[in-house]
Amino acid sequence: MNWLDTLKGRAQEAKVRPAATRVAKPRPPRREIMVAWFQTARPSNGDCGAAEAVHYFVADGAVTLCDEQGKPSKKTAALAEGDDPRAIAARMGRAAWLASDSGSNFNRRLDYGPLGVA
Repeated sequence: MNWLDTLKGRAQEAKVRPAATRVAKPRPPRREIMVAWFQTARPSNGDCGAAEAVHYFVADGAVTLCDEQGKPSKKTAALAEGDDPRAIAARMGRAAWLASDSGSNFNRRLDYGPLGVA
């Protein structure tokens, strides 16, 4: 008996097994992924400025940052009564952006002003 016969035998066993014995894993509830924007550079002298998006969801009275697919990060903030989740997510996203290397402005555009002096 070779590997192909073994594989065929297992496939036949799977077909014979009743569907009731297979147990489906419960899926977590679907979260609504929302987007908030925060400013990273102000507009000035013909430059449009810059903004970044942060993805988040609200669950159990807390704002949690996540990626586009909904995989949560470790950054969470509790919501108090009357708080705006979008503003809190934008504040958390900006703090995370500043803490990363993306917040560095080393390669920024230099504005020389009308006199040509930096």
